[in-house]
Amino acid sequence: MKTHIRLAAGIAMFFGMSFAMNAQTLNDAIRLTENEQYINAKAAFKKLVAAEPTNGDNYFYFGDLLLKMDDVDSALVVFQKGCDIAATNPLVHVGKGRALLYAGKMEEGMKELAQAEALLTAQSGKKGTLSPRQQAVIYCELAESWAFCPSPDYDKAIDYTNKAEKQDPTYSDIFLTRGDILVAKDPVNGTPAIEAYKKAATVDPKSARANVRIGRVYTAGKNPTEAIRYYNMAIAIEPNFGPAYREKGEAWYQLQKFDSASVCYSKYLALNPDCYASYRYAAFLYKSGNHDKAIEQGNNVIACDSNLVIVIYRIMGRCYLEKKTPEPAKAVTYFNIFLKKQAQYGKPKLMADDYIMLGKAQSKSGSDSLAIIEFKKAIVVDTANKDVYYEIGTSYFKMKKYGDAAVWYKKKYDAEAGKSLTQKVTNLNAYAKALYLNKEYGRSDSAYTALIALDSNLTYGWLGRAQSNGKLDPDGAKLLARPYYERYFAIATVDSVTKAKNSKDLINAGLYLASANMKDKNYACAKAYYLFVQGLDPKNATAQAGLEDKDVKAATAAEIKTCVMPKK
Repeated sequence: MKTHIRLAAGIAMFFGMSFAMNAQTLNDAIRLTENEQYINAKAAFKKLVAAEPTNGDNYFYFGDLLLKMDDVDSALVVFQKGCDIAATNPLVHVGKGRALLYAGKMEEGMKELAQAEALLTAQSGKKGTLSPRQQAVIYCELAESWAFCPSPDYDKAIDYTNKAEKQDPTYSDIFLTRGDILVAKDPVNGTPAIEAYKKAATVDPKSARANVRIGRVYTAGKNPTEAIRYYNMAIAIEPNFGPAYREKGEAWYQLQKFDSASVCYSKYLALNPDCYASYRYAAFLYKSGNHDKAIEQGNNVIACDSNLVIVIYRIMGRCYLEKKTPEPAKAVTYFNIFLKKQAQYGKPKLMADDYIMLGKAQSKSGSDSLAIIEFKKAIVVDTANKDVYYEIGTSYFKMKKYGDAAVWYKKKYDAEAGKSLTQKVTNLNAYAKALYLNKEYGRSDSAYTALIALDSNLTYGWLGRAQSNGKLDPDGAKLLARPYYERYFAIATVDSVTKAKNSKDLINAGLYLASANMKDKNYACAKAYYLFVQGLDPKNATAQAGLEDKDVKAATAAEIKTCVMPKK
């Protein structure tokens, strides 16, 4: 489900002051929702629906809460019940349309939103039953539905906010909604959104929400210092407004002031201690790269309610896999729990990445045969994801099934023919290496030839050609590998750093070229190569034996100087 700032985009949240669990009014329940006290809000809405079963507004705001909790199926049930009970209430139709859009049912969702607008029009005007404020609210909700669905129409959404403003310009949420839409429409230029938020602050100076949103724009623009200034303004207005502390903590984190961030998050959790708030905090910690803290917070979520938010197990698995010192076995455990619970509850929607991450964890745990099964499941879920081809190839490679590895590396290379040079080189090199280890030396030579065509200065490209031709000419009678070893030698000795990096393969290249010169009876050059190898490996037995050859031994220093070793 695609969400947005008012619907808690990613981990941008609205936690705030605690309300009593016995909140009896709709406004109290809405306030709980705005502050992201979802568990308390859910309980409050259940009481409201039981106490006022014919009030359609209760069903709209209850269903919208469930959307915020990523429970589209339950939201649709609530919205449908609202439509059945209060069929002429435009809000319940807005809710049902929004949920259908978020579920990807665009045609049905648009039809429901059109029905809501038709009801709104019919109940407006001088003889209408809807007040200007009620009309403004409905227009704002229509705007949100169009702006934050999978196929947004920002201009249409902004037009709805204009209609809302004509009805009641004193309704501050109009300008908050407009600002949210403008941010979504153009995340780079935050000025128009800030202007809208400032107008909201003018209309309702007692609300901290506008300043928090302005701060968030600055945080997104990598200006955390200015963001903190607005968060402090929000706190001055509402000292117990949780979102200000959470957002301020995020800004401090961006400034790498981790102690200050921790203080803000502690305050934020104290103001909103429910399980869902802990989940949101864990999600933020993961996205911020603080994997160990995310694991700690994730354990708190699971201890609080193990089935509240199934996605916490996905987050835990990723944290164990991606943290500085990975624990792939634990990652496998949490990914499997996530998949089991997802199958049980049917949510959240499975992604190809769920199987890919499990496969990576299994591969790092040494279970590549199981990893391949998961990687192939990912392809079924998302046929456009070509990165998984490389993962499958690598798992086969680790299992020493080089022929299978070559097939998948080639698939990756072919699928990314139009990608960057770096990607093409990486894919083709893996393919060539797998062919070589599978003893398909003719094909590996062709692959390395193609690799050199991409970049003629690749040491491993020339080395691959040399080694492949060496295998095609095992007794060295034809000296097939010679020109490629010479080219490799020239590139690999271009400077001291490159020479040190390639020292092991330069020893083999030097010995091969020494042997080639021995065949040519060019003993001075043979001696030069043996001395080069000895310089890299003083105890190399082959070099020592070569230098003891009587003809090599007889070569003088002056003769050696006449030997021109390959230069780039």
